[in-house]
Amino acid sequence: MNATEWPNHCAACRGWGVHSWNEFVPYGMGSAAMPMSEPCEGCAAAGNCARCGQPGLTSEDRGDETTGDGPCGFCGWNYDDGIEEDWPDDDGGGGPWE
Repeated sequence: MNATEWPNHCAACRGWGVHSWNEFVPYGMGSAAMPMSEPCEGCAAAGNCARCGQPGLTSEDRGDETTGDGPCGFCGWNYDDGIEEDWPDDDGGGGPWE
């Protein structure tokens, strides 16, 4: 996703629809990273598309039990499809990790 193509994307999550982080949990003699995430309060939790900002991602709109997941009926956004640039991580890829 390119931010200039979608000026109404959610600035809080940069179009991902979630906020994700790693929690370190005890594992054997050390610890292990466990990926955690929660819906973005700025868009997905309200049922709005993270990319185009349009409503329509609530379970009532979609006829299923998910809220905040895609695909969006307006732009086609789907869960975990956000802006990849400016999200560096160890392997050079992108993602919603803080």
